[in-house]
Amino acid sequence: MLCVLYLKYHITRWEFRIFWMSLSLFFLVSCQRSGLPPEIQNEKDGSVMLLVPSGEFLMGTSPEEASWLIERGADEQRLLPEMPQHKIYLDAFYIDQFEITNAQYQAFLDDTGREPPLHWQDERLNGDDQPVAGVSWEDASAYCQWAGKRLPTEAEWEKASRGIDSRLYPWGDVFDIRWCNLALITASGTYSPVYDITVEVDSYPEGASPYGAMNMAGNVREWVADRYDPDYYQLSPTHNPQGPRRGEQRVIRGGAWYDTPLGLRCTTRYHAEPTDLNNRYEGFRCAIDAW
Repeated sequence: MLCVLYLKYHITRWEFRIFWMSLSLFFLVSCQRSGLPPEIQNEKDGSVMLLVPSGEFLMGTSPEEASWLIERGADEQRLLPEMPQHKIYLDAFYIDQFEITNAQYQAFLDDTGREPPLHWQDERLNGDDQPVAGVSWEDASAYCQWAGKRLPTEAEWEKASRGIDSRLYPWGDVFDIRWCNLALITASGTYSPVYDITVEVDSYPEGASPYGAMNMAGNVREWVADRYDPDYYQLSPTHNPQGPRRGEQRVIRGGAWYDTPLGLRCTTRYHAEPTDLNNRYEGFRCAIDAW
């Protein structure tokens, strides 16, 4: 099998456009009612930040979705940390529209004298407008603090990625290889990246999330604030969860250019040591409180 494609519902392109327009209109009205601008610009690093309004959403994978994925070859053990699906309320927040770029990270290095990422000289990864890659959680957190921002919580990241309609991917339930940077599974069972590199952070506008955030599936995985616990969803608070109080590893979201469609779903959870930087797959974006 050349690749694995996950199709939850069959919808026509016209039906999807109608749905997207309706959702965008609803989002615009919600922003106007809240009195908050739909986007702002961070003065320190120039990032455009998008409003995610307050409200509830369903976080995690439902039993029906899990069964559907398992029938199509997903590993049940890999899905367990995404369950149970649970309702979460989040206060309004802003999140970067794009992943933090190498150019932005260079300004941070120049200003702080911090050591550059391990793969800083890799010409496949170090273009100014490509996302910074190979940073540790500690690096990402330090950058956010320097810029007057913070890492998003895991719940904030997931809502910004999937919206309030429990979609599988930022753009909807139907996987589309044209809307993200990822790898495929070849007939021999090996990974075959489409480009074998990251792409510029404004690539794939069709794959934007309901709030307009770009490349929340593929390109680089993204560090979030939370510590990792595979059983946390069984204990999670229903309002503004901050993750477990203890845990040696941190959560990573979004999938990377070397992940397959299963790993790019909005609910997929990765994790690593906060000092981990010995790879080319981990980047980040920042968030701030709206109030």
